[in-house]
Amino acid sequence: TTGNCDPLCSVDEVSSQYFEANYKPKNDLVKALTILATVLAGAAAINHSWVAANQDIAMVLVFALGYAGIIFEESLAFNKSGVGLLMAVCLWVIRSIGAPSTDVAVQELSQSTAEVSEIVFFLLGAMTIVEIVDSHQGFKLVTDNISTRNPKTLLWVIGFVTFFLSSVLDNLTSTIVMVSLLRKLVPPSEYRKLLGAVVVIAANAGGAWTPIGDVTTTMLWIHGQITTLKIMQV
Repeated sequence: TTGNCDPLCSVDEVSSQYFEANYKPKNDLVKALTILATVLAGAAAINHSWVAANQDIAMVLVFALGYAGIIFEESLAFNKSGVGLLMAVCLWVIRSIGAPSTDVAVQELSQSTAEVSEIVFFLLGAMTIVEIVDSHQGFKLVTDNISTRNPKTLLWVIGFVTFFLSSVLDNLTSTIVMVSLLRKLVPPSEYRKLLGAVVVIAANAGGAWTPIGDVTTTMLWIHGQITTLKIMQV
């Protein structure tokens, strides 16, 4: 059966059907040529002396174009991840051109990479733990106790659970956990997107409710600038 295996046999059935329904070689060729032309035009523009003399303006323009591409990804049928990566590369190229020296540009790139790596590795660790807990049905206790299917009631329940969970955990960890629960409680729909927005808002609010819920409040609490009761009252 291996020799006769369909090229899409390694992909799940839903993804295969979606790919076959939306795959249009001509449109993909046009997109590829458009991206190639944009990259070549950008490379030619970056080599212009105006970019080195007006580095800040050039970076603002590139950021605005990239951000617009991310916002209108559905209208333009582009992948926002690809647009974001291309924008980041262009910004760093412009910065390296306008930097006083190569060493300065490399040092700034290393610092930014270190900051981004902290977030990436944190997400990898947090999501790995969530998946391990989920594989052992660790969230079943929570999902079984949330028996309501009333949209308004479920919204309030999710909001309160996220708020108090975020008050003792990191905001990002709380968001990852609650979004994983939402995937089990609510089928894909606009309502689930609304609940996702509520989770983000509640996680940020809960993180500022206790001294241990957020890095900023923890640092202030350590230095004696806030107290537990005062911050809860506020």
